[in-house]
Amino acid sequence: MRRYRAQTWGGGAVVVLLVLALAPQRATAWAGWLRGPVETILAPGARPLAMLSTLLRPGRTIDTGRPDASELELQRQREELETELARANARIAELEQLVRDLQVGAAAPGLGQTRPVVAARVGQAMGSGTIDVRAGDGEGVVVGTVATARGTQQLVGLVTSTGPMVSTVRLITDRRIEPGLMQATIGAEGARDANAQASLPRCQLHPDGAGLLVDEQVPAPPGSESIIRVGALVRLDDPTWSGAAQLLILGRIERIEDGASPQFRKIVVRPIVDISRVSGVILHVRRNDDEGQG
Repeated sequence: MRRYRAQTWGGGAVVVLLVLALAPQRATAWAGWLRGPVETILAPGARPLAMLSTLLRPGRTIDTGRPDASELELQRQREELETELARANARIAELEQLVRDLQVGAAAPGLGQTRPVVAARVGQAMGSGTIDVRAGDGEGVVVGTVATARGTQQLVGLVTSTGPMVSTVRLITDRRIEPGLMQATIGAEGARDANAQASLPRCQLHPDGAGLLVDEQVPAPPGSESIIRVGALVRLDDPTWSGAAQLLILGRIERIEDGASPQFRKIVVRPIVDISRVSGVILHVRRNDDEGQG
């Protein structure tokens, strides 16, 4: 009998709840007064139950959208390593370029008795026809030391003054260069010996003050057009200049004009690099006797 009553009461409760759920809100408004007493009974235990639930369930990390301290430290270390790697790569590239520069310079016959000194450019006075480079008499630089452009055999000029750390180079395109005339050969692409140079057409260049070298009276015998032409390479071959400067490049023929007579031509030569804007030069310092033996 008891079992039957429990089932009857349970079924009745379900029916009552179903009716209340389907009834209009105004018909169940009277049940709202139960909320207050129920909250009064359950509220004191709500916080402990919530804490217990947190302990029993796996925790979740709240994403605030901002990296924590460890992530920031890792990011900082990564940036430092990337910076160091970039510096190392730049230094390697600089050394590789230096090796190429020295190899190119070593191919010039006149530089065999010299020691190359790499000198960065540190200044230029407008209109002076000179550049200042970071290398001085402490490194063996003297007046008359030959300067070439890095990576080429282009003759830049001659040192005209030195100090403890800085030297001044007079550009070959400046009218105040001494010697003022440059005897040269036309058409020698590779650095050649004196015998090979003797068979080539010759010219005598001087600066025009506008960054070029000029000779108004180049002998042009019949058949020389294949050698004396635009683009032909011109090399210094002048005993009045330093031995280290011999067979270095003065430039290429940029323009050919008719001379004063049919037997002559005027040639205009431009250096293969803009020597007034080089970032640095290689100074070819004469070796000491003990250096040559070493």
